[in-house]
Amino acid sequence: MDELKEKAIQVLREEFNPDTSYELMLEQLFDGHPLKETPGPSALYSFRTEDDRRFFVVVGNVMPMIYPDYDLPAEDMWALHIGMEYFIKMGVVEDPDRKSPRFLAYLKMVSTVFQEQLYIYKTDSMKIEKVYLFQDQRHIVGYATFDEKTYSWIVGDIPHFVYKKELPPQIIWSLHMGRILMT
Repeated sequence: MDELKEKAIQVLREEFNPDTSYELMLEQLFDGHPLKETPGPSALYSFRTEDDRRFFVVVGNVMPMIYPDYDLPAEDMWALHIGMEYFIKMGVVEDPDRKSPRFLAYLKMVSTVFQEQLYIYKTDSMKIEKVYLFQDQRHIVGYATFDEKTYSWIVGDIPHFVYKKELPPQIIWSLHMGRILMT
């Protein structure tokens, strides 16, 4: 446990602030990692900066990373991290082509997902935020607003899902893919 905490402090000093003196709070330990063949523990720590912003650092049998607070439970932060490692290792890139006739079909997919998952038939607004290319697949992430609440969604060549909160597109992709990889 002390070794993981020391690793977290080292990562924070190298990647976040060399004068780090943050108090780390252990949020959760994780034993399994779907992308690693060798077992080993990983830890999710939280800390607050001088201006009282909350962040997380993940260390151990993982690619160490630091995240801002997305107001997610520890299990979702772990899924997010797994998905982010996968995003990096698999070389996922953004598709800059915004003139494809497929966009209308993707928006129709989103409409169907909203109807099936939330029983919402007409959103107030819907926007494609990013299209990610993964091997020969396209994963489309965006936002929709209904009754003054913003939802994040993902459709395309991936199981479709709506998240009942607004998150950055790469976070939605990583969280969603992490959940898939952990099943």
